Amino acid sequence: MFEHKIPRLPRARRRVALSQFVPVLLLLGIIGGGGLSGCATSSPARSAGMATQELRVQRSHPYSIRVEARGGRATDPKGPSQISDEAFAQALADSIRDSRLFARVIAGEAPDYLLRVAIVGLNQPPEQGFSMTVHMETSWTLVKTDHGDPVWADSIRSSYTASAISSRKAVTRMRLATEGAARANIRQGMERISGLELE
Repeated sequence: MFEHKIPRLPRARRRVALSQFVPVLLLLGIIGGGGLSGCATSSPARSAGMATQELRVQRSHPYSIRVEARGGRATDPKGPSQISDEAFAQALADSIRDSRLFARVIAGEAPDYLLRVAIVGLNQPPEQGFSMTVHMETSWTLVKTDHGDPVWADSIRSSYTASAISSRKAVTRMRLATEGAARANIRQGMERISGLELE
C-alpha cells in the first residue's frame, strides 16, 4: 500500500512560521481574557505601584518632612482607576524614605519642612485600547514650617503607557498606566527637590 508522507519543514523555517502567529495569539488572548472593559471592575491605584525606587538624588537634606496630598478621588468600580489622597501621600512618603531625600518623614510631630502635592489633572483614555497612556499634572509646594513661606514650588507633568502585554484586562492596564504616570511624576518632583540648597 502506498503511503504519502507530508514533508516536514526545516526547524528554522518552523520557528519563523510559528513566530508569525504569536501576535495573533496574543491579541486573541487579550480579547478572550477581558481585554475590553466588559464586566470587569476597577481597583484604585496602589501606593506600592506609584512609589519610586532606587532613585539616586543629587543631595540628601538633613531635615524632617511631612507630606500632604490633595486633589485625589475615590475609584468607582465601574469607572477607571483613580488615585486617592491617602495612597498618593503614602507613595510620596515611601519614595522619600527609600531615596533618603530627607532624613525623616514624620506624621504627627512638627517637621522642618512640609511638602504639599496637589493632583491638578489626570487624563485617562477610554478603556477600549490595547495600549493605554495616562497623562498627569501636579502642583508641588515645599514650605519651611518655622516661617510658613514656600521655599520652592513647581508644576510637574508626566505620562506613562501600559502596553497590551502588561495585562490581558483593560481595567488592569488602566491601573498600571495610572500608577506609572504617578510614579514618573514623583520621580521628577524628587529629582528637582534634590537639587535645592535648603537651610
